[in-house]
Amino acid sequence: NDLTKRLGNDARGQQIQTAAQALDRSMMPIEEELIQVKWKATQDPLNWPMKLNNLLTSLGGVVESADSAPTSQSLAVFRELSERVERQVAAWRAVQGQQLKAFNDLVRAQEIPAVLVVEASQPPD
Repeated sequence: NDLTKRLGNDARGQQIQTAAQALDRSMMPIEEELIQVKWKATQDPLNWPMKLNNLLTSLGGVVESADSAPTSQSLAVFRELSERVERQVAAWRAVQGQQLKAFNDLVRAQEIPAVLVVEASQPPD
């Protein structure tokens, strides 16, 4: 990844890479519940289930297609999906408040820039 390339053989790099991998492992389950990360090709929706973003979008299409108020079933599904999204948002806030903060503190303490801006005239590495 980009972080690994930037740090190279820097002695500070291993600690940051280890922390970054742990952070990534904490964020991945949240992302994987919100969106289907395995969909890459047009046939992939046949092989992998829809996740919360697609389920909410599909529900919106059902509700929008009716000429009346949403049915009680649609409202029940909306409540269930909303609760599931809220659990993921709460999980993200926990990661953000603890692990992401600790990672950023580590990067600052090591004095390694977390984000590099490459000038347009310079080709990226």
